[in-house]
This record gives sequence, structure tokens and C-alpha cells, in this order.
Amino acid sequence: MVIEKPDKQTREDASAEVLVVVDTHCQWLVPVELAVTFAAARSASLRGIFVDDAQLQRVAELPFAREVTLLGAQPRALGQKQLSRSMLDVSQRFQRLLSERAQPLAVAYSFAMVSDRQQALAMALSQGADLLIIGQPRVLPLPTSRPLRVLLLPAASGDLLSALAVLLDLEPDRPAEVLVVEAQRGDSCGEQLACLRQRFAFMHTREADAEALHGLLNATGQNSLDYVLVARLAPAELLAQVLNLASCPILVTA
Repeated sequence: MVIEKPDKQTREDASAEVLVVVDTHCQWLVPVELAVTFAAARSASLRGIFVDDAQLQRVAELPFAREVTLLGAQPRALGQKQLSRSMLDVSQRFQRLLSERAQPLAVAYSFAMVSDRQQALAMALSQGADLLIIGQPRVLPLPTSRPLRVLLLPAASGDLLSALAVLLDLEPDRPAEVLVVEAQRGDSCGEQLACLRQRFAFMHTREADAEALHGLLNATGQNSLDYVLVARLAPAELLAQVLNLASCPILVTA
């Protein structure tokens, strides 16, 4: 994935915007509520992007394609037109969810439907929104009795830590563990994290080994991550690894 860096002057002239990208395979509620919360806090507009399942659409065009209904558990022909109507219905439900959450907080929002996830993410990353929230498939529900676990990478970013503060404010009574991966040797956000620890007494931090990212992102069960916070200017291979492996919402900051 090639990610273009937004022009600085363009970002300064543009109004603040929060983007949320979801598809049929992820849970919508958490990403949407996060997006609305951040948009309201930053007086930003909100744009929701729903990704159609283009691969499923191609499968439906095959003459031998079948689906199994939940009620009757009986296979039946999978029609492309029927699938298109079903996907349109799903996208409209997502649009209604955006409206239900955004309107009470007077957040201006818009909606778009696209057919390719990689294209949608590349477009969103290159447009330079203040915050991009990406819904990811969740393997298992996580118990709220465990500490909130957030991965920061790379950690030496003011926008990243500002977003972390908003997340911690959402659950002030829940212990939080923040896993910190520095961008490179010599980069440090220790002083900023120390200020956050003073503000949020329930938060503790520990360094995470960059070489162990695969295990952290791909873990399931008690030790799974709740959120990944990553700077847009992180190396492209790091962004790709996060997008391919994380099973929790990803927040990409400016």
C-alpha cells in the first residue's frame, strides 16, 4: 500500500474531519461511537465509509454459488441481485447508526459506500483527516473485568497521546495498560506519558518489543488488545502489519 503524505498547507486550510471505515466483517458500534466522540470533542465533521464485500459479490456471480439460511439451514441459490439488495440494506443500517449517534451531539456527518477495502483505506490515509478509525474483525468478545489494553506505535507523537487521553477518559474507572513501541532508537515520549500517568492514576505503561508486534496484534483471549493507536507517518510496512493482523479498532492519527 502506497500512502501519500498530505500537504501541510492543505491540512491547515481544511476543516477538521474524522473518518470511520467499516465493512460487513467488523462490529460497527464501537468504531462509530468512538468516531462521534472524537468528532464532537474536536468540533470536527464525521464521514462514514462502508466497504461492500466485492469478493462475495464476485462469488455470487458463479452459477454454482449457494447460501445457507439461518432459519431453515437449507442451501439455496445465491443470486447476485439478491446479494446486492442485501448489501445495500446493510449499508443503510450503518448509515442509520451514524445518524442516531451523531445527531444528539450535533456532529455533521456524511456517508459513502465503496467496493474495495484496500482502496478505501489508501484513500482515507492519503486525504489527511485528523483521525481515521478503522473497524476490524473481532475474534472473541473481551471481558470488561480485565484492564483496558492499548498499543501505541510509534509512541513519539503528540496527536497519538492526545487520542489516548480521550480513550482513557471514556472508562475512568477501569485500569489501563498502555504498551509503548518507540518509532526508533532515541525517540521518546516518556515526559508526555508521565503527565498522562499523573492525570490518569489507573494507567500504567510498559515497553513493547517491536519484533513481538505480530504476537501482540494477532493474540486472542484475555490478553488481547482493545485499541491500536498508530501515527499516519509510521512506516508503511508497519501500517500494513497492523491492518492485516489487528482484531480491534485501529485509530490512525495525523
